[in-house]
Amino acid sequence: MPWRRRPLLTAVALLSTNAFLVCTVEPVYNFVCNHPAWERRRVRRQAEKEREELMRRMLQERLSQQQQQRQQSS
Repeated sequence: MPWRRRPLLTAVALLSTNAFLVCTVEPVYNFVCNHPAWERRRVRRQAEKEREELMRRMLQERLSQQQQQRQQSS
C-alpha cells in the first residue's frame, strides 16, 4: 500500500490534489453563481412576489369596501 511505503509522497500528493481542487473551485463557483439563468429566475420570482402582494392588497381593499357598504346599508 502506498501510504505505508512512502508516507511523505502520499501526503504531498494529497496536498497537491487538494490545492489543485481549491484553485479550480473559484471559477466554477463564480460561473454557477453568476449564471444569467439565476438572475432571470431571481427577477421573475421578485416580480411574482410583487404581483401577489398587489393582488393581496387589492383583495383586502375590496373586502373592506364591501364591509363598509354593508355597514352603511344596515
